Amino acid sequence: IVEDLVRDAYRDARRLSAFDQQNIIFLSESQFAFASGYMGIVHREQVASAFLFGYFAAESLILAEAGQQVGAMQVAASVSPEQVPFFICTCDYTLIGEELYASSAYLSREPIQLGSLAGQDYAKLIFLLLILIGTGIVTWNSIFPGSTIGNIDSLLLYGWGAL
Repeated sequence: IVEDLVRDAYRDARRLSAFDQQNIIFLSESQFAFASGYMGIVHREQVASAFLFGYFAAESLILAEAGQQVGAMQVAASVSPEQVPFFICTCDYTLIGEELYASSAYLSREPIQLGSLAGQDYAKLIFLLLILIGTGIVTWNSIFPGSTIGNIDSLLLYGWGAL
């Protein structure tokens, strides 16, 4: 199935003559068996660059060290925050947190993706402002318990007549 998908991709790109069945390799579904196979390929092929994007667990350091040992330029990003320190230590470039998702919009410059990214940033800003306002109201209420602003919950539920 994978071979057919890759062949179709080469055909769609009008590069069917460049298709080589030997370039399709299945390593393993097990994380450490995959890491061992990856290390072998990196050392045999002397790769020049590696892009490690996605979910990584305990194998992250093994994969990144393999590339560092052969001097490969590596870019890494993980959705698991506990793996980011390992990538920072062993890779040339590391995308942290949501940069993994934002990188696609940044590189492609597609208006829809950029708009989505901007919308998410504005939503985060609005939520931050709401949190700050809520924190300010709670703080005010603890300092001045009988004040109008301290009874904001009554004001919101019952209107000005409740005050």
